[in-house]
Amino acid sequence: MQLQINKVTNLRLAVKHLDGIVIRPGGVFFYCRLVGRPTAAKGYLPGMELSFGEPTTGIGGGICQIANLIHWLVLHSPLTVTERHRHSFDPFPDDGRVVPF
Repeated sequence: MQLQINKVTNLRLAVKHLDGIVIRPGGVFFYCRLVGRPTAAKGYLPGMELSFGEPTTGIGGGICQIANLIHWLVLHSPLTVTERHRHSFDPFPDDGRVVPF
């Protein structure tokens, strides 16, 4: 449960770097470049991460949720996905998936 509580803090910290971002025609959005590396010094807390096919705990865990949401939004917009890096395995395989793994 604590990892879920920490994820809320991590998401709040990460989303601050995205507030007000405008993607101009021909522009490129780099999630990792905008958010930067999550570190304890920046206030990020331990959260759940997926690493080499296994759930683990790591500083900043959970902020991939924002990237996944942005990806879903882009898929439902006129924007184009030019590059995406996903988890090494699908943590939520299901038949009703709305975002392709």
